[in-house]
Amino acid sequence: MAGPNLQLSCLHLGFYRASWGMLRGSSALLSRSVKHYVPVIQVIAASGSEIWNVDADCYTEANYAVLSDMGTQIGAALPDGASDILVTKIMLGVFGCVPAL
Repeated sequence: MAGPNLQLSCLHLGFYRASWGMLRGSSALLSRSVKHYVPVIQVIAASGSEIWNVDADCYTEANYAVLSDMGTQIGAALPDGASDILVTKIMLGVFGCVPAL
């Protein structure tokens, strides 16, 4: 994915994370450009339609598997690895399907 909205999507994700206080002075993310988020945006853009239909009122075993798989993919897409908090906050902001844990 190298479309015209890639940079904008990276900016949105970066500023969303900043609004959660995840870009503090001790964060390594402060020394990175928004290109750091390209792999995460690519994972989100390539996600199947089933993830967009999961909501808190319909957690089933199948939907849990979809959520878990997406969490694993997002975590792997972040170059420095990712905590569960970071992954679930991204999923909350993008898909609105899980609370930030």
